[in-house]
Amino acid sequence: MPFHTGSNLGLINAIGAAGQIAATESAISRLRDLGAEGKETIGMPAGSLYDTVAGATTFKPFSVYSLPGSVTTTGTGGTTFALSPEQQALEASLRTGGQSLYDIGIMGRGQGAIDPATGLPTDDARAGQADLISLLEQPGYRGLKQDEYMQAFRDPFQAPALAAGEQTLFDRIREIRMPEEERARVALQQQLVAGGRQGLQTAQYGGSPESFALNKAIEEQKSQDAIAAMNFARQDAQLLADANLRAIQEGRADQELGSLTRLRALQQQAQEKQIAGQIAESMIAGSYRPTEALIAQTQPSLNLADIATVAGRQLGGYGSELGRAALDYDLGAEGAAVNLRNQLLQGLFGMLTQANQPQPTVNVITGTGTGGTGGTGGFTWPGGLSDIRLKENITQIGTSNGFNIYSWKWNKKGIELGADKYPAIGVIAQEVQETRPDAVITENGYLKVDYEKLDIQVSILH
Repeated sequence: MPFHTGSNLGLINAIGAAGQIAATESAISRLRDLGAEGKETIGMPAGSLYDTVAGATTFKPFSVYSLPGSVTTTGTGGTTFALSPEQQALEASLRTGGQSLYDIGIMGRGQGAIDPATGLPTDDARAGQADLISLLEQPGYRGLKQDEYMQAFRDPFQAPALAAGEQTLFDRIREIRMPEEERARVALQQQLVAGGRQGLQTAQYGGSPESFALNKAIEEQKSQDAIAAMNFARQDAQLLADANLRAIQEGRADQELGSLTRLRALQQQAQEKQIAGQIAESMIAGSYRPTEALIAQTQPSLNLADIATVAGRQLGGYGSELGRAALDYDLGAEGAAVNLRNQLLQGLFGMLTQANQPQPTVNVITGTGTGGTGGTGGFTWPGGLSDIRLKENITQIGTSNGFNIYSWKWNKKGIELGADKYPAIGVIAQEVQETRPDAVITENGYLKVDYEKLDIQVSILH
């Protein structure tokens, strides 16, 4: 039976147009449904994509409560730390004590002289140092006596001093010897009187020989005493010089000891200030420990919040990607719908154009004969050329024996091969090759179809 007849061609064209419209709209609807099904499959929520992504990436505020106090975050990333009353009191006590120790003990705040302009004490980091030095420099008994000695100090070996010393010693020796000498004179006088020789004078001695001998002995003794006085004076001078030297050495030792004592005192004061600074630093640092403990206890929650934020950002990124993919698909589907409708309109326009022309003669190709003649009209098939690469503006117009039937226009290459001399209607070789490769052959690099093996019917207008 023929596929079409010339008498009912208008009705057939109308039915074909309606079928094409229905098929096109069904394809468009299916494309749109696939997008909706894809969104539902991936769990993409309905509504604004921006709201969905923003909700997934927004920071979620949280609060942490512990012994030191509490920490509260805001949606904009702000943080509020609130210490407990006990921790606040401890913090204030440590900070105030450390600051006071630093101000007074180290910097000497208000420990200096009175400022005449303000009437307030000035700062003096060396406050108390002068009093300490003054206390250390107060002279003791030894120092006082040494000063007195040094004030009376004289060189014992100077000539006047040495002569005075010798004379003093000689006078003392003579004082010791004079009573003995006087006794010797009295005894000699008594002896002369007893011998009746009192008043005896001689030309050689001027007196008695005994008197002369006594006086000579006394003078010799005086000479010896003078020499002894000189020796004693020099010994005394040496002893005094040695004593002076020892006094000077001891004075220097005392001065060095005093300097060393002052130095040690200053060092001790510096060490005390250093210790005070360390204590003040420790107290001030300790005042921040409640806050540090609160921050440390907040860290696990911050880590969890970071993980949640990162997960939210990743989820938001996935959502953005999926949203872009869905939007791209929707745009692609709409573009495909527009293309399908354009092809439909072109096909309908072609059918309307043909309908307004004089009624053509309809021949039917029955697919008998290898690429040769067939049908009632004696039409010769165009050598079986059906390669899609030679066609353009392809439109499906029906089916026959399970194969899609298309109309088309030959492209430039098809025209070069002479295919434009034949009707542009039939099957596409690439589709036939998928199910009936035995009905497709290759010639000069292009596919041809053996319609005899397909057993199809196609009406051709001419």
